[in-house]
Amino acid sequence: MQQYTQHNKKFILAACGSCIALAATGAQAQSIRLASVHAVRFVSAHNEQGGLLVTPSPDLPESCGLTGTWFEAVGSIGSNILATGARAVSPDGNVVVGWMMSPSQVPGGEPMSHPFIWTPCGGMQEMLEEIPGVAGGSAISVSTGGQVVVGITFGQSPIGYKQLSRTTTDVVLDMDSGFATSATSVSADGTVMVGSASDLLGRQAYIHTSGWQGVVALGDLLGGAGWSDAYAVSAHGDAVAGQALSSQGPQAFVWTPQEGMVGLGDLPGGAFESSASAISANGSAIVGVGQTASGGRAFRWTAQSGMVALGDLAGGDQASEALAISGNGAIVVGRSMTAAGFEAFIWDATRGMQRVEDVLASTLAYDFPDWILTAANGISSDGSVIVGTGINPDGFAQGWVAHIPVTHCEADYNNDGASNTGDYFAFLRDFFTGTADINGDGETDSQDFFAFFTAFFTGCE
Repeated sequence: MQQYTQHNKKFILAACGSCIALAATGAQAQSIRLASVHAVRFVSAHNEQGGLLVTPSPDLPESCGLTGTWFEAVGSIGSNILATGARAVSPDGNVVVGWMMSPSQVPGGEPMSHPFIWTPCGGMQEMLEEIPGVAGGSAISVSTGGQVVVGITFGQSPIGYKQLSRTTTDVVLDMDSGFATSATSVSADGTVMVGSASDLLGRQAYIHTSGWQGVVALGDLLGGAGWSDAYAVSAHGDAVAGQALSSQGPQAFVWTPQEGMVGLGDLPGGAFESSASAISANGSAIVGVGQTASGGRAFRWTAQSGMVALGDLAGGDQASEALAISGNGAIVVGRSMTAAGFEAFIWDATRGMQRVEDVLASTLAYDFPDWILTAANGISSDGSVIVGTGINPDGFAQGWVAHIPVTHCEADYNNDGASNTGDYFAFLRDFFTGTADINGDGETDSQDFFAFFTAFFTGCE
């Protein structure tokens, strides 16, 4: 457990899988230990066959016509909500999910985290109200339109862990008490879930497909049998990224049905350790954190470039971590340590790494509020909606969502900041492998071909 001071406020960071850190003002800080853990899938509507579902909202609203640059807090901190955190945003940017900390319903009990779903015009709504025996949890990932949400729940028993995934008709992935599991990411189309499950032999990354009936273990890296975690899945579920133990040490990986699990290596210098946290829509770009001589550093990986460090924000100890990536792989968000503590960043090939707060302050039509944006945890597919966690003006941990309009040049296909022959050949390579969905309709076809070449011959301003 690590304690640090930021802007004259003390915080506790809990370095364990069953803890959530709760920020407080002054010298007060609380580490909330969470009990029995379950991985769970939530669905936003009942089907014709019936069955138990968690229904976040009967009709999820969209963006309410909000345009331009805007920033909004997620939830209202008060007597019923002690803290919130925004973990992810749907690919279309309309739905935010995460956790909110509420006081215990038992006198003298500890506060408990609860998953929520939030929209700009619908506000926040707690989930899990219909599942008996569930004390709390956290929503971690959400599909397009908010139709499928995955995360973890915390049971009332102080011991034992159990996997629970609720579908429209049954419970799947049920494991014996004493085994821990997690659901960490869902594909944009909502058909594939990934996570990890523990047994007596270790911890294994899995992918859950085939109408939520099929579970496939992703295997191991050479020399590291017995431990792997899946953290992200591509838009259609055909590529998975995460971390696995290898003969060299913990290593970021990408998994595909064709090639299985492949290690991505590490950044030069420092102890060997890397981890992948997010993947682009077609699986071609992966981001995470690797080790350098100066510590952990955010990276972006492609098959062509390999693992490339993204730098860090000015000040601090040069530590940074990439947490999310846009659908086309061009925009990366995360957090970086500065003299003020961890701060949220946004990165692209043209402008490099910037503080999210600086970008907002330069484009908002009003003064940016007195927030400390500590991490950017999620980003929409087009890169315009970013969500994260921060410290609000009253000193409490609170989630936030920001909309920053993005102008992307389609001619810069490989996202290196310029339009040239490299983009031409990169597009052709992906087009003939079926992964060049320029217009975002879920298919690679002649419309994508003409869309790219129209943009390519127009060029970038």
